[in-house]
Amino acid sequence: MALEKICLKCNSKFVKGINISLPKWKTMKYCSKPCADKGRIGMKLSEETKQKISESNKGHLVSEETRKKLSIANSGHIMSDEQKLKLSKLLTGKKSKLKGKPKMSQRGEKHWNWKGGITSVNRLRRNTIEWFNWRKEVFERDNYSCQNISCNYCNNKRGVELHPHHIKQIKDYPELIYHISNGITLCSDYHLKSGLHKIIGEVV
Repeated sequence: MALEKICLKCNSKFVKGINISLPKWKTMKYCSKPCADKGRIGMKLSEETKQKISESNKGHLVSEETRKKLSIANSGHIMSDEQKLKLSKLLTGKKSKLKGKPKMSQRGEKHWNWKGGITSVNRLRRNTIEWFNWRKEVFERDNYSCQNISCNYCNNKRGVELHPHHIKQIKDYPELIYHISNGITLCSDYHLKSGLHKIIGEVV
């Protein structure tokens, strides 16, 4: 005798197919996929189910054919005001984990503007906490004013743009790079126009 059930969506009877295993049959609630899709509308998934779905989708790559189908299906689709409002409420207050960061598929050599890793050592060094602290301590020691006694650019006043400068060259004395005694505060105009930043290889 064929096993029967009543579909929870359309209330019609459906029987167990020969290709359906008993464990799967026991969990079946709908007669077809369309009924199952309609029956799940508004249904809230448990955290356990969400975790299982997340784990099963990890590493899943969508084929180019599927992408084209999705693109064609969504082309020209305009969201209703109701849909826009729901989406707005759903995203309000949520911070994107990728905000300000390029996608993994667009980083490094994969980025359209990749130029072979030409970022200078000085530019990389400028982004370190050690450099930031050294710069700050040099400025504080020098009272945030240019230490070129006869500076014709800023007249040694505070409130101008400043650059930290290494007294001894970084390339010759790398061990002194973060020594406060090897730093001096100069106004940006004198530092740049005198050419000292090029001779020493400074970063600001």
